[in-house]
Amino acid sequence: MIKEITTRKEYTTVMARAEEIVAKADSIGGFGKLSKEELEEFANIATVAERYEVEVLKLTPPFTGKSANPALLQLEEEMYHRRMKQKD
Repeated sequence: MIKEITTRKEYTTVMARAEEIVAKADSIGGFGKLSKEELEEFANIATVAERYEVEVLKLTPPFTGKSANPALLQLEEEMYHRRMKQKD
């Protein structure tokens, strides 16, 4: 589990892993088919990446109330379709 991203290199590595998970989900029929561990890893990546984007890169999240992180947006959408709450 990643606690914090402190460098641009770490951010790039973490985002590459997020893309791998998204590609796997796409190839097997969606996020619902990923393992619990992969879903937890993806959620962790999205959280720490968004924090780095806001605090270090100074990106402003959109005013829609949703995340600026595309990976997190996709996870949120999948959770919505599966009627899941964040604690699930």
